Amino acid sequence: MKVLTIIQSWDSLITLGDKHIETRLWRTKYRGSLLIHAGKT
Repeated sequence: MKVLTIIQSWDSLITLGDKHIETRLWRTKYRGSLLIHAGKT
């Protein structure tokens, strides 16, 4: 299982389904369960 760290202000929007896209500079072929970690800004 992978973990993605998100700025605190965005984590609730993602978990509620209001934010559908989160981009990163790196690519991944991973498709599976993902934990969301709310980090400090």
